[in-house]
Amino acid sequence: MKSIKVGREPGKNDIVVNDSMVSRMHCEFIMDDYGNYRVVDLNSSNGTFVNGVRRQGDTKINPTDTVKIGNTILPWMNYFNGAPSNLSPGRTNIMPNPQPVVTPAPQGGKGLSIAAMVCGIVGMFLFGFVLGILATVFGAIALAKHKPGRGMAITGMVLGIVALVGNILIWVAVGSLGLGLLSMLGS
Repeated sequence: MKSIKVGREPGKNDIVVNDSMVSRMHCEFIMDDYGNYRVVDLNSSNGTFVNGVRRQGDTKINPTDTVKIGNTILPWMNYFNGAPSNLSPGRTNIMPNPQPVVTPAPQGGKGLSIAAMVCGIVGMFLFGFVLGILATVFGAIALAKHKPGRGMAITGMVLGIVALVGNILIWVAVGSLGLGLLSMLGS
């Protein structure tokens, strides 16, 4: 059996993750004598996610599963490639580097989602055609690129579409009113 502890605190973990959202002792990966893998969340503050689902306690994992702690996606299968069968007490080096540090995965910002929502709200009140278009475009781009802020992106898109439709309806009403006035003046 092989066990690899992962967390933020050097000296207590086999893998040290430089991520403020990771607990001092966050999780443990275990490979049993039959080649089965498990991840155990060690009562971390922000949780251990397997394929995007938060898991508590002991969870069976497959080699293709994605494990994320904090903002960091762990290359956990690499920890078992060439890992010693028994870690000696105090050993913090299971990879070729002397204290392996995993850096956080880049996170897509919520900026486009926020921009979509703001443009949608302002466009609703001002019936701004341009703001409606911007809200719809920003929302669509945010949905395509970023998981964070999905709700704001969808809300911005909906508000943008409502602003566009409202603006078109006002133009039609004003246009037909103008045509009616012109026909009255012409007769």
